[in-house]
Amino acid sequence: KREGKVRIEIRADHNPPHFHVTSPDSNFMVDLASFAVMRGSGSSQELAWAIAWAKDHTEALKAKWSEINEPE
Repeated sequence: KREGKVRIEIRADHNPPHFHVTSPDSNFMVDLASFAVMRGSGSSQELAWAIAWAKDHTEALKAKWSEINEPE
């Protein structure tokens, strides 16, 4: 998902399931189960928007995580 300069990405990555929030001003890694910031820094407004969007699209994000990261 991209909104302006902010991107929410699911990557082929390590556990636990998480998503990345990136922009020129932000770089966060957010746990997909708790929505807690695992690491990163940047704009609190961008992070808040990304988490709100992710909460509304949790099932799709979890499905994408499984598709990319779990063996068939």
